[in-house]
Amino acid sequence: MKSTSLHDTVSTVLLVIGGVIVAALVVMFLFRATNSQLETGNKALNQTEIQNQQLLESKITQFDGAEVTGSMVCNVFKTFACEKLKIKITVDTPGFSYECQNGIDGLKNSDGQYKFNDRTGSEYINPSTLYTGSVVRTNGEITDLNFKIRN
Repeated sequence: MKSTSLHDTVSTVLLVIGGVIVAALVVMFLFRATNSQLETGNKALNQTEIQNQQLLESKITQFDGAEVTGSMVCNVFKTFACEKLKIKITVDTPGFSYECQNGIDGLKNSDGQYKFNDRTGSEYINPSTLYTGSVVRTNGEITDLNFKIRN
């Protein structure tokens, strides 16, 4: 009788040890699968961030060396300036240089209109004047977008 009881005890102990090992393997497998998914998610997020930055840069670099009209220069200010780009946009007109670095509100009159649209003001940008764009990088990062009147 004792041998059966001992046999049952050994069998039970082996079953418990086997169950613990199987449970540990399942937990390890789930942990690895979760880590793998997290790593894949982080890689995808980083790649998306890189692609967004490249897309934004391509919208800026399209002006590098390009001839654009004054109308397009005004649209650059309205579309990209200050809040979105965090870069300096400079437009040289006779006797005046715009630098939009601290918000586009500095380019508006007291009535809320853009100074470069006011035909009577010295900051007026003629929509038909041709400008040449240039992009300036510092340490590989775009810091300036300049437009100069084409001579």
